[in-house]
Amino acid sequence: MSEIKPFDASTAERGQEVTRDTYEDFFNVMPPISLKGGQGWPAGFQVSEPYCHREDARSGKWRPMFMTFTRIGEHCYYQGVNFAGEVDSRAHAKEPTGYAR
Repeated sequence: MSEIKPFDASTAERGQEVTRDTYEDFFNVMPPISLKGGQGWPAGFQVSEPYCHREDARSGKWRPMFMTFTRIGEHCYYQGVNFAGEVDSRAHAKEPTGYAR
């Protein structure tokens, strides 16, 4: 079994395994957004403070995105930054192309 590397939000990769302590620390930071088994994951949550905002290609509206964590049994994972209730929003989140000044 390989060792789980320390979690750093600035360098974390989608699907990276995190320790149970890291999972619980983020769970307890603020009231979580429950994933309720969303997108095929049996358990998980999102930190309820938005990490950033991106345009949702489905609606054309800017929406908040949240750090997302999932768990299967004793294994916990970071799933990147996603729209509320989603585990993988990559296909729908547009990267900003410029900022109004």
